[in-house]
Amino acid sequence: MKNVFWGTSLSGKLNLDFWISVNKLPDFFCCNDPKIWGTYFHEILVISPEDLKKIIQNEVVYVYVTSFAYPQIKEQVISLGLDGSHVIRSQYPYHYFYQKEYEYLWNKKLPNVEINKNKRLGYVFDLYAGTVLAGSQSWVYAQQKIFQEKGIEVSTILASDVIYNKDILKAPATIIERSKEKSYYDGVLSYLLSCELDSFVNIDICESFVASCKAKQVLGESFKNIVVVHADYEPYYCSFAYFEPYIDVYFVISEKIKQQLIQKGIPKNKLRKLDWTVDFKFNSRHYSKSNTPLQLTYFGRLAIFQKRCDLLISLVKKLKELRVNFKLNIAGFGDYGSELKAALKSLDLERYVNFVGEVSSCDVESFLEKQDVFVNCSEFEGHSVSQYEAIACGCVPVITDVSGAIDDIDDGYNGYIVNQGDIENMANRIKRLDDDRALLEIMGLRGKVKILKNNLNENALLKYTKEQLVCQK
Repeated sequence: MKNVFWGTSLSGKLNLDFWISVNKLPDFFCCNDPKIWGTYFHEILVISPEDLKKIIQNEVVYVYVTSFAYPQIKEQVISLGLDGSHVIRSQYPYHYFYQKEYEYLWNKKLPNVEINKNKRLGYVFDLYAGTVLAGSQSWVYAQQKIFQEKGIEVSTILASDVIYNKDILKAPATIIERSKEKSYYDGVLSYLLSCELDSFVNIDICESFVASCKAKQVLGESFKNIVVVHADYEPYYCSFAYFEPYIDVYFVISEKIKQQLIQKGIPKNKLRKLDWTVDFKFNSRHYSKSNTPLQLTYFGRLAIFQKRCDLLISLVKKLKELRVNFKLNIAGFGDYGSELKAALKSLDLERYVNFVGEVSSCDVESFLEKQDVFVNCSEFEGHSVSQYEAIACGCVPVITDVSGAIDDIDDGYNGYIVNQGDIENMANRIKRLDDDRALLEIMGLRGKVKILKNNLNENALLKYTKEQLVCQK
């Protein structure tokens, strides 16, 4: 029997580390990149799909897909002659790490606090990562503002070792100590058992999520445990399914996430669709004239893992080859920023790119209104907030087929969706918009109208609140 890992990205390395930790090794790595066939990835030979096909003909083979493009790769491996049951999504092992930690926390002795089951309507939001300007955190700030305007009480908890910006976060905040001596889990659980507000909103998988599930077990119907599922990520799905009895409602941000949770056995009546909203003025805007550079933007975190910002280099090269008249404006920051700048400079491509740096939240609309096309090469997303904001400002999205894409984009009507890693197709779509600036404007307007209509939908969490008030009566 042979075990093969498909994918040599960071995810491949993490899965390899997991196997090493349990005294196992794959026999081979496999991928679609001919440049690394015959080389070694962390001392494991990398083979081609054709080599894999020959092995399948003579051996029992299991392929573990470490890439996040699991559906496409599974289809490819099946076409090589392997039974689909032998193709395994290999992000799954991460769940075992999480589960081991969950079980340790879950079995801890309850903190010595007075349990309060006489709670009043109100929402506690968890910002375990601090007041950073990521999509899910930005949603919390916007949600709290809406609730305050409606007279609904809101509060926030944060860990003591994270960045806390009072100017960004307007709602009252409770700092939970997190240190070597004090567990964040214990602090959050103590807070939830004794606090007066009746609902807790999780925006990620962490110690506070496990604490909220334990609080639900202890407090029962007097406490509502709410999760916002904003990541299309297998370990998250497994974790949310594992704790399903202690979760009242799941707010999902894309149709794909909804279907994945249903497949994990989450009851449909616990699932609610959460649409992003944008607090923009929706100003009229102008697009670049045909004799001026098409303004492209990448607007987000600069990273290879998940975001695949390394593919922006290939995109710039391809656009140059196609003689597209363009400028790529990269807004954001991240660990890959310096390396990306250096790579573009070494290839003499820096004249096609402008690094904008971080765009403050109050300037997002004015920045995006100056862009024509929004690009994103991600391997996986939940439902990109920057994508949604860009479309709201009239940018035409040209993005990879990730969760949240089909929620905002009708391919060929108000934007383009390409397969993950298909830079050539992405470049050709951008060239079409460069050649036909009238089409650019039409597609941009169509996208803007779609977001305007979405903005008219009732806020999902407010609607849920109204339903709870009816039930209480």
